Amino acid sequence: MSGSLGDGLALTPQLQLAIRMLSSAHVEMLRWLEEVSASQPALRWRPPAAPSEVDAVIERGDDGLRCELSDEGELEVDEEAPEEAQREAAWLVRAAERRRESIARLLALVIEAQGPFLRGERPRPQRLAVATLADELGFHASTVRRLVEGKRLRVNGREIDLAELVG
Repeated sequence: MSGSLGDGLALTPQLQLAIRMLSSAHVEMLRWLEEVSASQPALRWRPPAAPSEVDAVIERGDDGLRCELSDEGELEVDEEAPEEAQREAAWLVRAAERRRESIARLLALVIEAQGPFLRGERPRPQRLAVATLADELGFHASTVRRLVEGKRLRVNGREIDLAELVG
């Protein structure tokens, strides 16, 4: 990916990486974290104890629907590394945290809107407009599409694509 976003905005390596992270499904993110932690001297990653094939699990609980994002392990900066490497690693850690927070916020809206389907009260989901979600999240519509892209959910024991709920 190279080039520009239009209006003279260049796709910097960091922006390209952020876009890749947003678009990555959980399994891809784990592979990427393993790869980048091996090549980034100041980045330490402890993989999850039990890797998951889905991005999140949504289950019925006593107090309603619960959502748990899949564990991506622990990512941290090695304070003993050179300062420049620490800065790069800190950016990666913040980008991974923002990705996770963004997915959590998106899923909270989806769960609220799709509650009847997710609880089994409706046979099919009602499609949620990307533009509406983008407005509610304060994101650009393309960011929401990237957050949805390739994400898999386990809902009451059944796997579905997040794209089935957003479109």
